[in-house]
Amino acid sequence: MSKTVFEKKEKDICVEILRIIGMMIVVFVHVKPGDYVGGAPDIGRIALSAILADGVPIFWFILGFFLFRKKMDWEDVLKRTIIRIFIPLLLYSL
Repeated sequence: MSKTVFEKKEKDICVEILRIIGMMIVVFVHVKPGDYVGGAPDIGRIALSAILADGVPIFWFILGFFLFRKKMDWEDVLKRTIIRIFIPLLLYSL
């Protein structure tokens, strides 16, 4: 039986957990204090910055998961990207 547009897709819990972790990391990056205390670097804060630096790569990982979930070749991905992103971007910019 084919799926219609209105049917809900089942969510992958692992992807949702990664999304929550990535979101929390991005929030922590924006609220964490600076790496320097009194003009000198604080090792603990620098270590925290290194741990929190992985927020954006997690979102890229999720994007790649959804982008390459279907068996598509590069030409199809490029064509779909141009149609869905670059043409609306060009029209919006004009």
